[in-house]
Amino acid sequence: MVSKNLQNMLENILFDETHLEQLKDSINKVAAGQLTPKSVRKLIIEHKTYSFQKILELFPYYLKRISTNRSLEQFTGESMEKNINNDSELIKELEEKNKFLEEIGVRVNNIHKKLKLES
Repeated sequence: MVSKNLQNMLENILFDETHLEQLKDSINKVAAGQLTPKSVRKLIIEHKTYSFQKILELFPYYLKRISTNRSLEQFTGESMEKNINNDSELIKELEEKNKFLEEIGVRVNNIHKKLKLES
């Protein structure tokens, strides 16, 4: 249940309707000769940077939510052994995702710096 919520939150960040509409308009303007392809690339990189920052802000919230749910499960009498196994699995999963996000952040930052140098 919680992972489905995380998936929905990530999907809302990555596939933001407002950004997709801006991107569509920008592509149409490039086709009409009103914008340069470079400006569309810049728009895409800026959105990816924004998305990455939003995702980084999401994980502390998500981790707090998992912790709250675990407390409620313990209070309702679920097995401690099951909770310990779930906690270690979640911690491992979050560490892997955090490492992945750091790698993406470095790549996005490098691309962003490269675009700034080209401007």
